[in-house]
Parts: sequence; structure tokens; C-alpha cells
Amino acid sequence: MVFFETVVPALFRSLTRSCRVISVPFSCSPLSSVCVCSPGPAVSSTTTVLIRRYLPELLKGDSAVLECAITQLSSSDLYVTFQANGVDFPEKQYVDVPASKGPHLLTRLFSIPKSHWKTDNTFTCKVNQGFSNSLVSSSKVKLFGELSMELLLVPSEESSGSGTQKLMCSGWGFNPKIKWLSGSEQRSAADNEIRMGEDGHVALTSHITVTQQEWNEGKDFICEVDDKDLQKTVRKSTSLCTAFPSFTPSIDLETPRFRTVMTQTEVTATCVVHSAYDAKVSWLLDGKDPTSRTPVNQASRTTQSVSSNLTLPSSQWKTLNTITCRAEHRCFNSTEKTSNVKGSVTPSAPRATLLQGPSELVCLVLGFSPSDINITWLLDNVTELWNNNTSTPYRAPGGKFGIRSHLSLAHQDWTPGAVYTCRVTHTTQTLALNISKPELLELEGVFFDENRSDPILADTAEENWNMACIFLVLFLISLLYSFTVTLIKVRGRI
Repeated sequence: MVFFETVVPALFRSLTRSCRVISVPFSCSPLSSVCVCSPGPAVSSTTTVLIRRYLPELLKGDSAVLECAITQLSSSDLYVTFQANGVDFPEKQYVDVPASKGPHLLTRLFSIPKSHWKTDNTFTCKVNQGFSNSLVSSSKVKLFGELSMELLLVPSEESSGSGTQKLMCSGWGFNPKIKWLSGSEQRSAADNEIRMGEDGHVALTSHITVTQQEWNEGKDFICEVDDKDLQKTVRKSTSLCTAFPSFTPSIDLETPRFRTVMTQTEVTATCVVHSAYDAKVSWLLDGKDPTSRTPVNQASRTTQSVSSNLTLPSSQWKTLNTITCRAEHRCFNSTEKTSNVKGSVTPSAPRATLLQGPSELVCLVLGFSPSDINITWLLDNVTELWNNNTSTPYRAPGGKFGIRSHLSLAHQDWTPGAVYTCRVTHTTQTLALNISKPELLELEGVFFDENRSDPILADTAEENWNMACIFLVLFLISLLYSFTVTLIKVRGRI
């Protein structure tokens, strides 16, 4: 026999009702069992409710799906609602929990309507068990925050100047996507990694690898983080110029010596640019670019400098006024260094004198400018002699320059007919001073006193003797005149 009692639902939620079920089976007593009918057991105190963003749905393309996870749930019917800023969404998800001896684990999904995709919305979920018992999730999710990013240079383990350079870009937001650009060209990422935080924000990390040559050239590499769902885009760029401090490099310009220009058919100028950047080095001759036939070598490169060599015929070098080395790179302003090939002084031709010492010949050159000059010793105008010592040019009081060259010469080297030549080569003219043994014995006999800088000629002694004789004669005449005048005066008084 079954009994029914009708109760108003509003009153039923607040009452606890009891009913006695009486059955009379063949082997049972008349009063077999009693059950108590109530709205249901209360939610267990150990029940936990968590809300989080559902990653599998995000990977499939549905970006705004929440998951409510309920653990340690007792056997009782319930429904789950999701909330925005503490206000329930209309949808209720009813769940029939089957009876069991242990607790239950339950999850429910919810897709957020686009009308609630706002940055100030915070989402929770609530479990309603029975008519009066509920439990709100301890965690909260705030999905629609600002889009942010970071672009980093990954230190390379390989030596500089070879290998590759790695760049890492990270983006945080609702549903970020990363794109790499270099100029107008899109670059493919080496790998991507996606993670989801407890707050529901997605963290996306991407890497690209560029060649060391591209990096040293100073190219810009751009990371663009885009969220099409929120219609937001942020980007950052990096390059060698931004990763390291920019400074103007120093330049050393080395030009060939004057002697090299006068004795060689080709000469080479060297430019060294001290910079960590892979600078482009170019040359200017009298302010103009050299012809394509001019050999330019820019093969030498270190971690801190780059060098370039320019080779020209000596005949062309002699016609130049200036030579310029220029360094260019997108990381710094163009810089250059100019050398005045012909010098800044007024050209003046040299005067030369060849002197003889006890065991050497001395070539004395004075009054020349600019200071570049070359002195060469020759035997019989053919054989170049190397046993010489030439001083560096010195500036005289008048602003012009002087130089002295000594040629060591043993007594046995003075063979009859041997001609020794001091050749002086200057930008204004070339001088050749010759001396030989016959000339020394028969002509004027030039001597050189090492303690004096002036030559002493052999006929100087004769000139001094003549002067002394003249002085003596004049003295005797003066003496005789004085004696005669005195004698006349004495006789006149007598």
C-alpha cells in the first residue's frame, strides 16, 4: 500500500517530513522499515570547488570555456551555476549523482557568452545541493586582461662571429598568437610552447634562430603578439643595435712611407675600424670613390675590429692630395678619417752637402718640406749600400726640416775610381751628390770634423796665413809711422 501527501513546494523546502513505509511480505514483520524524507544531505564539509579555464577546448579553437571541478562530493542530486562578478548566469546544469559508498568527482563546462568578454569580469562557479545548501569555488578566473609581451636575447654558447643567435618572445593574454618578422619578411618559429596560469591567462613562448651574419649586420627582428578575439596587437623589435650600447668607432689610417712610394711600383694603405659591429669600410681618393679596378681587400675581421686594405700604383699615389677611410653601419652614424697625403706645409726643395770623415761619409740635407724624404747610398751608381745610419727628420727654427745620413766606409773601400753617391729623393726634386778617391786627393780635399757641424776646407789654413801676414805688415807700417812722427817732433823742439 502506498500513501501520497501533497505539500506546497515553497513549504517543502523548509520542512523535514517523515513517512513510515509498511509492507507485509510473507517473511517480514508488519513494520519492516522506516525512512525519513528530506531535501537531501548537506554538502560535505570536505567538498572542494575549483574553477579554471579549459585548455583542451582552447587548443580546439573555443577560447572562452570554463571548467568547474568538484571533488569529495557526496551522493546527492545537485545543479551547477556559473557566475560573473557573483551574479549567476541563467543556465543551471543539473546532475543526478548515483549512490555509492565513496565520494564523487564531478566536472562541468561552461562557454562564456561574448557579451561578458570584459576586462573587469571575474568568474566563479557555485554548487547547489538540495534546496538551501551551496558552495562557491574558492578560486576565481579573470580571463580578459590586457595583452602583454617580452622579447629577449638568448645568450649564445658558441663563439662570436660563427653559429647562430637565438631570440625568445613571450606573450600573455586571453588567446595570444605570435608572429615573427624581419623587415617585410615573415620568419618561421623554431618552436612554440603554450601554458595556462591559474588565473586563466595563456602564456605563449616562441623561439627563432638567426644566422650570426644576419645578427652582426644589425637587422631588426620583430615579434608581434596578436589576440584576434580581443582585437588587440602588441609588438617589440630587437637587433644588434638595441641589444648593445651604440658608440662611434675609432679609426686608424696607415699610409705608406715616402720611401716605399718612391721605390715600389705599388703601395698599400690600411684602415682599421675598432668596433664590435660588422662595419662596412669604404675609401675615397680626393673625395671621390675609387674605380672598380682598384683592389680593395676587406677580409680581416675580429670580434673588436675590421680592417681594409687599398692598393694603388705608386704613380697614382703621387698625384693624390687626400685619402679617406669611411666606416658605415646601421648601428652608428657614418664616421671617417682623412689623411693629407702631400702634407700641410708649403713644399720646399732640399739643399744637400756631402762630407768626408775619417771612416765615413756624411750626407747633410737641409731646408726641405714636407718632412717625407728618402736618402739612398750607391756605389758606382749601381750597387745600393746598406751600411748606413739615417736620422729622422727634425724641424729647424725656420719651420723647414733637416736630416743627416752616415755611410760607414773602411780605408780599403777607397779604391781608385770608386764613386760613392748620396741620392736625396724628395717630393720637390731628386739630388745626387758624388765623391771619389781622385777627387779627394787632387781637387779640394773635403774633411769633416765630427766635433763640428760645419765642413773645414783644406785651403782655409792658407787663407788664415795670408790674413796673418797682412796683419803683421800693417802692424809694422803703423809702428814705423809712429816712430817717424815722434822723431820729427823731438828734433823740432831741439
